[in-house]
Amino acid sequence: MKASTKAVLLSALLFPGAGQISLRRYLRGFLLIFFTAAALATVIVSSIRAALSVLESIQSQDLSLEVLSLEASRAVTDTSSSLISACLLVIIACWIVAVIDAMFPDPKNDGEVTSGSTGPVMKDEGTMKGTRPHE
Repeated sequence: MKASTKAVLLSALLFPGAGQISLRRYLRGFLLIFFTAAALATVIVSSIRAALSVLESIQSQDLSLEVLSLEASRAVTDTSSSLISACLLVIIACWIVAVIDAMFPDPKNDGEVTSGSTGPVMKDEGTMKGTRPHE
């Protein structure tokens, strides 16, 4: 399996930025992971706060289906719902950027991912591509 195919699968199926880490694009990978994780944490915290608010309102009033319906609709239209929407857009954008970035080779090393390399890869038109100079 090509390194770029593996990176696309990691970024698409595991977590945005995982493919960049496997391609040794550490800065891009960690930035994508950071922004995705921060947006995901914000969504989770906001959702839990809204759910706890609904539960507190239900507990303080009589438990009826009408009260439950009103409190649930109030929680959905609360100002935090726009924050949740923005965070979900950030997560989707990070996922798309991660997959697209993993598809294309890095121009610095012309698409080659060298494992265990210690120096730059030299390319000579007359010899095998990607050979290392003898030291």
